[in-house]
Amino acid sequence: MKNPRLSFVVISVIFQSCRGQENEPRDVALHLIRSIRSEPLMSIGAGFGLNRYSAVTRVRSRLKKDKRFRDRLQQIERSILKGQTQT
Repeated sequence: MKNPRLSFVVISVIFQSCRGQENEPRDVALHLIRSIRSEPLMSIGAGFGLNRYSAVTRVRSRLKKDKRFRDRLQQIERSILKGQTQT
């Protein structure tokens, strides 16, 4: 059974933004939407209440620099794609 309070906390963290601070859950969500759904940058930014899409492009630059982050994202993507092929 899902915990509705936990779901709310997760969703609020993803949509939260603080200038100058990284928000890994949001970065993961932004990247997954871009890579799996091929959404346009402006559409992704708007969906997260962002005026610009710089946060989306920032995640791409973080992927190039941060190997641990890149490895975690690849693991999440593989898990999602594996689940999609099983259904």
